[in-house]
Amino acid sequence: MNRPIKDQILEWICIGAQVPYQSLDLLQTQSKIIQQAIYQMKKEMLIQVVGTGSNKELRLYLKRKSSNEDTYKVIDYIQSTLGKEYIEYYIDITSNHSFHGHIADTKRVMRGAEAIQMLSRAGVVVLPWEKKNLSKKDDEQDIGDPPSYYTTKQLNALKRAPANKTSADDAKKNFTRMYGLLMSKGGAYCVYNLDTGVLQWSENGEINSRNWIAKVLRKHWDMPAYMKVDRRTMEISCTPDAIYFIRNNETALKILKRINPLAKERAAEQGAKPKDKKQNTLTVYNKTHYVPISEAGIFQLWLITQEDYQERLKKSFKEDNRYPRYNRFDASTNDDTKKVITWFDGDLNRLSYINELMKTTEFSFIVECLPHQESLLNDYLCKTFLLVVFTEEQVIARLNYEEQVNEQQNIKEQEGVTDAQLRE
Repeated sequence: MNRPIKDQILEWICIGAQVPYQSLDLLQTQSKIIQQAIYQMKKEMLIQVVGTGSNKELRLYLKRKSSNEDTYKVIDYIQSTLGKEYIEYYIDITSNHSFHGHIADTKRVMRGAEAIQMLSRAGVVVLPWEKKNLSKKDDEQDIGDPPSYYTTKQLNALKRAPANKTSADDAKKNFTRMYGLLMSKGGAYCVYNLDTGVLQWSENGEINSRNWIAKVLRKHWDMPAYMKVDRRTMEISCTPDAIYFIRNNETALKILKRINPLAKERAAEQGAKPKDKKQNTLTVYNKTHYVPISEAGIFQLWLITQEDYQERLKKSFKEDNRYPRYNRFDASTNDDTKKVITWFDGDLNRLSYINELMKTTEFSFIVECLPHQESLLNDYLCKTFLLVVFTEEQVIARLNYEEQVNEQQNIKEQEGVTDAQLRE
């Protein structure tokens, strides 16, 4: 049973600091109920709504009940309903309810709050007191089951004591667009929420951050056994994949095409010949997952945290038709004329590769996807292909295909029933 919507909102603010108004549909209830709750909470002086348009946000209403009292109404409610650890964490991440005046800083905090809510809804542990602590020592941890998310602030606490001078690498890390690190049995992922901020991408800063995260993973991440097959896969798994939380397909297409329109405009203004400036958003990581900020995106996040999900999805294909692990294709048809790509995880790097391959090969392609991915595939891929759309329920059934087959086989062996009887 879901908790009251009031408590969901207050919890989100406590762990996200500034909750974007435009993302309230990520709460697990109807829009009408959310609006009613917001109205009532404002009336009870628990929250306040600040800003306008895309900058509109929710904050705690930290105003005294009277001039003679030292407590706050919203703090009393949170401590009695959610727990004192929530308000303690909120005070810490907001530096005692202080906020940045610059709009860019405010937007970054709100995008971080979106990421936290998405991950929480996908079954990832985001509350600091419910997950394992990161350690500065070399003792290996076993973080990853259950999936756990650590913000960049929590990761930065692993750095050595600050010296008099900041190193060049640390200076570059300060400009990373990364919001945190997700460790799971399905993989380790650097989490981004670019929104429309692709233009501010800095390759050097992100590469330095990626290398630093790889060191963190070697000490803390319980790498799944299937990633330890040989030295090659070991090296691949130590470099995390990336998740991009993107608001619309247009931004996803901009990343795929890696074109900077702002550079073209500036060149034209200066009288120079406009040239497309390549954005290297797909070269920093070996995988880059496109995850929309929506219910569909929450399902995607859940999927990629499941152990060995890509190989498990392939089990429904005939064994002779399956491609081995880490291949760009998942399977082929019986006559080997069509290549099958299972694209439920939304890997943009893989899609970019397939698009280039379509220009030079005579093969035909079958692409399996979720409903919300259909428009992006049709807009980007350059060659006609067969699109097969799966519902979330069908993907879950595919994921558990081998278990279901084994279960049916066990029933047959134990009870001696025929296939016809089993179907009945």
